[in-house]
Amino acid sequence: MTDTTVVTSDEKLCKECGAPFSENDDRRFATCSGCRPTTETKTTDLDDGMVALRLDIQKHEAPPMPPRSFYSLGVTEDAPWHYVTAGGVAFQRYMGSTVKAGDKVEFRDNTATGSPVHHLTDAHVARILEEVKLKVVRNYRIEMRELSNGDGLTIPHGSIISMKENKHRPFVPRDGDRPLGEFLWMVKVKSKKHQPLSEPPTLVPRG
Repeated sequence: MTDTTVVTSDEKLCKECGAPFSENDDRRFATCSGCRPTTETKTTDLDDGMVALRLDIQKHEAPPMPPRSFYSLGVTEDAPWHYVTAGGVAFQRYMGSTVKAGDKVEFRDNTATGSPVHHLTDAHVARILEEVKLKVVRNYRIEMRELSNGDGLTIPHGSIISMKENKHRPFVPRDGDRPLGEFLWMVKVKSKKHQPLSEPPTLVPRG
């Protein structure tokens, strides 16, 4: 009796070289990677009347960063406020953070007298000065308060009024209005750690 049993194997052989496929070969193909020809990129010639369009993309380069300088900003000792904001920068009497206490703002105990130094461009400085120029201090006065220990305490008061055009509340000057710049100083310094004079000149000279 003749044995007709056929022995099959799941091993795939390359139809070109007859070698078995390795683990790196893709079994979807009939040939192994060594016998499979590489695909070459061919350029297609255009027929008559066909025109290929091309875009000329202009390369844009970022402009150089504008130069900056260090400035120390602050408010005078007789200013009615501990800090004033102009051009997004705070003129302040003390260094450190502030905390809210009801409707008022108080400084933390670890603050020190002085003002942080800001790194500003010429354009930013011009915007700050323009904002300060358009504001006045109204109803400025200094009140004396006697403490329980018998010492006297001077408390400045005043409101900042904007001179910008406003159809709902136009600016009307009054006697006694003082430029906001009389209570602010801004000094260009050499470095971030440098502090100006103990009594720097105000933006608007007094008297």
